[in-house]
Amino acid sequence: MIRAVVFDLDHTLYDRYGTICEMVCHVREWFNVRPGVNDSEIAMRWIESDKKYAHHSLHKLYGDWINGDMFCEPLPTPERLIDFHYFVYSSCAVPFPYSIPVLEELRRRGYKLGLITNGRGPVQRKKLELLGFENIFDHVLVGGEFGLQKPHTEMFDEMSRVLGIPPAEMMYVGDNPYNDVRASKKAGYVPVWLRLTEWPIADMQAPKHRIDAVYELLEFEELQGI
Repeated sequence: MIRAVVFDLDHTLYDRYGTICEMVCHVREWFNVRPGVNDSEIAMRWIESDKKYAHHSLHKLYGDWINGDMFCEPLPTPERLIDFHYFVYSSCAVPFPYSIPVLEELRRRGYKLGLITNGRGPVQRKKLELLGFENIFDHVLVGGEFGLQKPHTEMFDEMSRVLGIPPAEMMYVGDNPYNDVRASKKAGYVPVWLRLTEWPIADMQAPKHRIDAVYELLEFEELQGI
């Protein structure tokens, strides 16, 4: 029996691509954009890089973006773009309109709620406040505060310990096949994959539970109430 549902944050509970579109207006404040390049082109190229490398690292993502003919010489470094990412990202987060209603309904049905997210503590905490999530979870684990990032299974072990629920009685919902699905399965959780791309792990089958948005969780037979 499932007794808790634990979530990833980015792409899972808020709109990462919508957030990128909001961030575009700040790009020219930080960097020299090539003449003639408009905001729509910047957003499109940025999202292309995000789709290719968001499941790998920010360094690869922004290294790819630099090579997209967006910027004048001297080009910004990936490190400078990552600084920009962390400075601006949290204040531009765009929520999915259904996220809070889904979380509230799961709580009404009797489930404990958790959040495990990678990233820096102040940035992720600011996102949670901006999105209205700060008081909705029974426990929140941020990699930068915990001292480890997903896919380290210790984060999942800690969530299980704090909630007092065995991993086999917990679902974990996330978009990243490596950090979310494979890691939570290894920790003993029931993984739910929010699919944004084709399944990329050749030596592992995609999980049984696959969704396109978190509101689909409410239809799961396992989540009809405790």
